Amino acid sequence: MIDPQVPTTADAAWQFLGRLHPMVLHLPIGLLAGLVTIELVELSRGRPLDRSVRATLSWLLAGSAVVSMITGLVLANEGGYGDDALARHRLLGIVFAVIATLLAFLQRRQRQRALYVAGLVACCGLALPVGHIGAGMTHGEDFLTAPFRTASREVAAPTDDEFTRVVLPVFDAKCVTCHGPSKRKGKLRLDSGQAILAGGSEGPAVVPGDPAQSLLLQRIRLPLDDDEHMPPSDHPQLTPKEIEVLESWIASGAKFGGAAATPSAVAAADEPPPPAPKPLGPSAGSIRILLDAQIHAEIVDPEMQLLWVDAGAARDLDDTALAHLLESVAPHIVTLSVSGTKAADATIAAIAKMPKLERLDLSGTAVTGIALERLRDVPSLATLNITRLPLNDGIIDALASMPSLAVVHAWRSGLSAEGARTLSERRPSLIIDLGDVAAAAPAETEPPPAFSSDAPLPVPSTGLTLADALKPSNTACPISGAPIDPRFVIVHDGKVIGFCCEKCVAQFYAKLLGTAPQ
Repeated sequence: MIDPQVPTTADAAWQFLGRLHPMVLHLPIGLLAGLVTIELVELSRGRPLDRSVRATLSWLLAGSAVVSMITGLVLANEGGYGDDALARHRLLGIVFAVIATLLAFLQRRQRQRALYVAGLVACCGLALPVGHIGAGMTHGEDFLTAPFRTASREVAAPTDDEFTRVVLPVFDAKCVTCHGPSKRKGKLRLDSGQAILAGGSEGPAVVPGDPAQSLLLQRIRLPLDDDEHMPPSDHPQLTPKEIEVLESWIASGAKFGGAAATPSAVAAADEPPPPAPKPLGPSAGSIRILLDAQIHAEIVDPEMQLLWVDAGAARDLDDTALAHLLESVAPHIVTLSVSGTKAADATIAAIAKMPKLERLDLSGTAVTGIALERLRDVPSLATLNITRLPLNDGIIDALASMPSLAVVHAWRSGLSAEGARTLSERRPSLIIDLGDVAAAAPAETEPPPAFSSDAPLPVPSTGLTLADALKPSNTACPISGAPIDPRFVIVHDGKVIGFCCEKCVAQFYAKLLGTAPQ
């Protein structure tokens, strides 16, 4: 969101132009696909198509390619990308834009048809490496091929080096995508000891022996919605245990290869450490069984092989069957929703075996407070939704003892406001959502109207009150003969006439207008 109080400068506008690149770069690819398609259609039909279609797509392709090239060149000035990859991506992007522009000029000249076709083929050939290198710069070099890597990994040899064994796997899993050899956001790399000690554009990332002054931990501990929080909110976040690992490593002197984190020690051990063993992912058979049972299962972290599972559509499964299916992939689930299912005690027993679970939605199920206590065994659970559950304030102890719990949604769960206050006192940092919306105080109120007298208002020109002026002159209804009701009076020919009901009033008017049945 643009802050209106921050003045727009030329540098900010230039930076904004560069950051349009990820948005516009897909347009020339789509237009190129469209242009190739109409050429293939023309070839298969054996007769030429409307030239205006070819001309329109060709010029749109040229224009979008040039715009994408310009925004990419501007974005490259921000830095934070690997020099080699950036140089290749920039060169191929410029060549693509030049050839696309030549195509726009050649498409009208039938005698240069062969040159036009060659240019079209060249554009298609360039689109693949340009896109692949760009994706590698943004998401990491192995982003495209990660799904095809074999699940069987060689286990690294045991080592006493805490950095290689414990710390580096955390950086590899959560940080190297943006701070590695391909992309160096903020000119910071976290893939080797020397790079970590060198720091980035804002100075050293780690201060050995002082976690509080280490910029790395400061950024990690910022609120999730803070622009400076790392990793970005749309990337997998560090678990409390991973943060504790980094904090302990820095507090103990941030040692690399058993030596303290000094420039000489790091330079002496400049050889990159062996890669940490990659975790084995869930089997394809397990995923297929879940999908066949109407349970959505998706790998959201290819590097760590973590799953998002949503069983909301499997409402016909009983508690035992649902628990059995979830157990097959329990070690890999990071986000789970069983909202609206028949989940109960058996499902909770399966959930308690999920060591990496961070977000859990139990809303609208039959889970009881006794079953909920088993979630104390889930070490990474940070967000819990227990809305619309048959619970009470007896769940306070269970919620307070969940080690990593940060947010609990508990509206219509039986947790009272007093219980929420008690829980908040025991866990001050816990965010408790009871679904209450505070009534907004009125910005301004008008004083009540003041009259000079509380007496009934007089009827103009008569001096009579309104009640006296409308007092009927008759006591019996002229239509039915029943006693009149003061609520049904009319003024006719200067007289106030009363009736017993509204139907008689309507019938009286019908007679006056001549529409009453004879």
